[in-house]
Amino acid sequence: MTKLFIMPIPIIEVNFLKKVFINGEVVTKVLHGLSFNINKGEFVAIMGPSGSGKSTLMHILGLLDRATSGEYKLEEKDVVHLSDNELAGLRNRKIGFVFQSFNLLTRTTVLENVKLPLTYSVNKKKYRNKSQRSFKKRRAGPSAGLFYQSNIRRGKTAGSHS
Repeated sequence: MTKLFIMPIPIIEVNFLKKVFINGEVVTKVLHGLSFNINKGEFVAIMGPSGSGKSTLMHILGLLDRATSGEYKLEEKDVVHLSDNELAGLRNRKIGFVFQSFNLLTRTTVLENVKLPLTYSVNKKKYRNKSQRSFKKRRAGPSAGLFYQSNIRRGKTAGSHS
């Protein structure tokens, strides 16, 4: 019996990625030719000491910044040569951000904060209740605490600093 092994298609594919910052005569090389793939279903941690390029890499992967050179494919789409508008559209459809300090708006509930990016979606009708359904699915398990805080204003949630 012959077994067929199907190679997973990477969601993120990075090859020889470099980032250099130039400030006058000062040249700072931050990313030095990174290459890696992230496949569907994988959990990945980006770790390193302060100043090692973690945030720079996350900005590039999140389509907020561009690499100086190298290849970056998101779901097999080469994003290196996309215009700012094309990157914004792709970011809106494919990428979500959770900031370390949450950056939630204080006058809205947690759920309203989660739903905010859907306001800018091209498919508003399709995604209108997507975030609420997602919250309801997570009533049990590790993220249950967020569900139960979904209708609480940001300044009143556990861990908030305002």
